[in-house]
Amino acid sequence: MMLRLALFVAVVFGAALHDNSLGCDCYETGASFPARYAYHRFFDFRAVPDAVPVEPANVFAAQDKGLENGQLGSAYDQAFLTDWTISTTSTGPLAQAPVRRQDSKVNTYIQGNGGGGSRLVLRAYKVGQFASSAQIDSKENDVLFASIRVNARVSGGTGAAASIYAAAGDSDLDILTRDPPTQIRYTGQASASDNGSAQPIAMPNGVSWGDFNEYRLDWRSDVSAWSVNGALVGSKQFGVPSSPGGLTLSMWNNGGPISGNMSTETSAHFEIQWIQMVFNTSTPVMTPCKRVCAVDGVQKVGYPELEHKGAGSQIIVQTWHTVLVLAMSISLLCF
Repeated sequence: MMLRLALFVAVVFGAALHDNSLGCDCYETGASFPARYAYHRFFDFRAVPDAVPVEPANVFAAQDKGLENGQLGSAYDQAFLTDWTISTTSTGPLAQAPVRRQDSKVNTYIQGNGGGGSRLVLRAYKVGQFASSAQIDSKENDVLFASIRVNARVSGGTGAAASIYAAAGDSDLDILTRDPPTQIRYTGQASASDNGSAQPIAMPNGVSWGDFNEYRLDWRSDVSAWSVNGALVGSKQFGVPSSPGGLTLSMWNNGGPISGNMSTETSAHFEIQWIQMVFNTSTPVMTPCKRVCAVDGVQKVGYPELEHKGAGSQIIVQTWHTVLVLAMSISLLCF
């Protein structure tokens, strides 16, 4: 089985994976929030071979240590873990969050849709005063300014929260299953007129978070802006985060004022088709940016296209490993 997986990985790296730095020295975002970045990452979960349509069994309170076996293959192979960690953190119970939250590897998995497609799923499940949750964290935690896009949908019981955190948690977008399906929330550092709490905002054009949408955060030195399907839904110029951080995606419940409280023996799902991000870091290596590639308005999402060549200005650039398009074979092995 391990030989089979190794051979498959070799094929994937030879064919399906692409290295966006081969033809690009830097990356530019479009006119709405123009910026230039050194690094690009694209994680594509839409066509993982052999993805099964059945989700793993729910985690109960008797299995409350976060040590349950997860999938090996897809989301749990070494290719994914090159860039991400799967959380097993536990929090609570607390006075304001009476449900103990335990992140478990089994709640992060690849699921097929029965038609050849697939997606990454982060799941939350509550039983009694125990909530088994899911969280993934980028290993790159030195991100300083970025444009982050997540194509996803949310479903399930009332009282759960799907969250996209960036900038050490100072900029995030929350989808609360207790909210109307046309409403999301964003949070930034506290401004002169608010305390940094989550601000409810309407989805553009009446779309629902129950359908797949592209959620985008543009974090520059002068602004944090949130968009859905290319339409701006919120921005802040005051208190823009200035410290480096990473990217976190989670599906969770703790019975607190943000998520609300799920009914016992109910679940919620954060289904992700792809994640794309372009970013800079706080520890630059200065090299010329001669080949500028666009990430917006391209023929195929996730594949930057050469915009122009020039003498090259200085931009934060360093050598990094291959951009990962996740297309790993599902194995039933566990770890």
